[in-house]
Amino acid sequence: MNIQEKEFSKTVHLPDELNCKLEESIRTHEIQCIWFDKTARTDYHILWLKVKDKKEIEKSFSVDFQNAILRENQISMVFLDNKDFEYSQRFDDFILAHLLHEDNCLYSTEKITLYTYLNETYYMKLKNSYEEKNKLLNKISTEFIKEKLQGAWQFIIKAFANDITYLELMLYGTSFESKTITQRLLILERFIPEVKKLLVKKDEQTYFLIDYIIHDDDSGYYDDFGKSLQKIQKLFYKLVHQNISQYTEKYNGCRILSVEKKNEVFNHELMHHEALNQLKKFDEVEEIFVFHQITTFGNNGLHEHLYVFVVIKQKVTEELKTYLQHIEHNPIEDVCLTSICYTRYQIQCKLYKYQCFFKKAMKSKNKIFSTGYYPKIHWYDEEICSIDDLKGLYELNLCHYEYKIKPILESKNTRKYISNKMLVDFLVNHFKTFIYSEIIYKPQSKNLITLWNLIIFANSALLEQFSTTEINQLSSLFKNLQNEFIKEGQLLLDESICTLIDQLVTTLFSHLQFSNEFKN
Repeated sequence: MNIQEKEFSKTVHLPDELNCKLEESIRTHEIQCIWFDKTARTDYHILWLKVKDKKEIEKSFSVDFQNAILRENQISMVFLDNKDFEYSQRFDDFILAHLLHEDNCLYSTEKITLYTYLNETYYMKLKNSYEEKNKLLNKISTEFIKEKLQGAWQFIIKAFANDITYLELMLYGTSFESKTITQRLLILERFIPEVKKLLVKKDEQTYFLIDYIIHDDDSGYYDDFGKSLQKIQKLFYKLVHQNISQYTEKYNGCRILSVEKKNEVFNHELMHHEALNQLKKFDEVEEIFVFHQITTFGNNGLHEHLYVFVVIKQKVTEELKTYLQHIEHNPIEDVCLTSICYTRYQIQCKLYKYQCFFKKAMKSKNKIFSTGYYPKIHWYDEEICSIDDLKGLYELNLCHYEYKIKPILESKNTRKYISNKMLVDFLVNHFKTFIYSEIIYKPQSKNLITLWNLIIFANSALLEQFSTTEINQLSSLFKNLQNEFIKEGQLLLDESICTLIDQLVTTLFSHLQFSNEFKN
């Protein structure tokens, strides 16, 4: 069966299996009307079916089948019954009139008459309905929070569900209240891109905060993620109003409310640098932040040194890792990068104690590249900006140096050999501890060049204690230590290098010992 779309005078080709099921349901009189339309802001389509009984129609179009059609063909199937049309009449057809009309009707056994003009009175009815429920849920949850009563989470979830319902009403003409909040959000974000800005994902099918709430003891709202949840509520609130306004404007061709229109995909002028522009070619890159920028002097003269935080979709690939290490050692067009890479979930769940560093690094003013809409990290109400284990790390590194490294450096032997692995492991731990003490962030990288550059970022004043020649010698040493061919071998050290290593190590120890964090 070919279904004629009147507006464009052309045939709408639906997937064969879907087409067959539609034909069968039409023959059995389960379907009364069909509408089909492309959504305004995405490549997805919506197929509305007016049916006699929603439960009966799902016997022909199972949930798994609907999900497959959505996933493989970008078509969302929406079932409407008489109750949906009756509900829309409460708002003078405001809910359905902007979605269903003669031009996108593919099949009908009855004439559907909806209001042809939606004025501000109709808009206000729906807006006021939303406002009343929103205020009620906020009032109850606020009282629970104020009294520190268990159950606050549940009202937050109900508030989210209420917001989702009104977004669904404007997008589909009905709501999917039988589905879970997670299922509803995953569908919505395909059609309303801004939904992706609300919640950090644990994986492709799970939102971190919703999962956290479900498994929480129902009392955490007022002492953990309270502020984050309130920010999400505000975003939801704004999103509902924007979408009511957008659909009204689309239908009437006039503006009732001004709507913020912003494309989240953008490039900062810094992205014109070839070193950064290359990063856009990696599919796993979501966003790039430049959190520090200095001018340095290398072997080939002056170059710009950018410190970048790369937010990735999944674990960094070897290809991306290799490129980032290469550009750190070999500037392109006088630009080199020192980078850190994490997924949002890694920060949210595994690196949360470094929130002071990440909050500064991920400020909006630092963002230079984004591939779309992404959520902010859900921070705790109170910042974690203290270090509990610095003294223990200091003593462990000092013991390692005094008993294993220093005796070799001070040996009277004319030829001094040291295990490359032992020296690298010590320097990595020592560098990480120093960085940790300065910026409350312990890098996961084991690359000495990266860690050395992060030391310079953390406390550039340390460079004043070394000459330009000594700094270049240290850089060459770190590059040699990173050489894969000698990683497991022995390194021959001359007297000047032994002295320089000891000077660097003791300088870092001295600074750690007199830091405020160490004293605390």
